[in-house]
Amino acid sequence: MVLAELEIKDGSDVVAQEPGTMIRTEADPYYPGIEDFLVGVKAGKSKKGKVSFGDAARNAVVAGKELDVKAKVISIQANEIPELDDDLAKELGHDSADAMRTSIVDRMAKGREELARNQARANLLESLIEANPFDVPEGMIDDSLEMLIRELRLQQAYMGRDPRSLSFNDAQMADLRIRAAFACKAGLILEKVGELESIEVTDD
Repeated sequence: MVLAELEIKDGSDVVAQEPGTMIRTEADPYYPGIEDFLVGVKAGKSKKGKVSFGDAARNAVVAGKELDVKAKVISIQANEIPELDDDLAKELGHDSADAMRTSIVDRMAKGREELARNQARANLLESLIEANPFDVPEGMIDDSLEMLIRELRLQQAYMGRDPRSLSFNDAQMADLRIRAAFACKAGLILEKVGELESIEVTDD
C-alpha cells in the first residue's frame, strides 16, 4: 500500500488532484495502471510520467485513458495476512473458520449474481432504446447530466476526497452527456411501459 500525493492531467487540464490517497500496489480499483508506476519510488520521493489507466477504473475521469501523472510517495505500508483459524474467525464475528469461508463464498456468489443482473438490465435498456428512437428535450438531458456529476462528486466525498477537485474536460463532458441522454431515454421508456402495463408499486 502506497500513500501518495497525485496530480493527473489530460493535456493542460487537471482531471484528478489527490493530496493523499492510498494506492494498492496490486490491482488498485480506483487508479488501475498506476501500480507499476509507483513501485520502486521511495518515501518522500516524486516521479513524473505517463500512465495508461484501465477501463475498469472506479474513478471515471481516468478510465481507459493515457494521462500525465505527477506523484509523490508519502509513506509505504504492507498488509500482513494472518492465518485463518477458528480464533480469528470468532474475532471477526463468525462461529468458526469453516463458517467464515462459507459466508464469504455466499457473499461472492450474490455479488456475481447482482453484477449479472445489472449487466442484463443495461443490455435490455440499450436494445429498447435502439428499437424506439426518439429525441429527448435538451433541458431534461441537462438535469440528468447535473445529477450524474453530483453523483460522481458524492463518490469522491465517500472516498474521503475533496469533491471540488473533480473536474472534466470537453471530451469527458461529451461522454457524460451521452450517458445522461441514455438515462433519460431509458427512464421515459420504462415509465411508458409501466403506464401501458398498469404496473404499480404496492406496500407488499
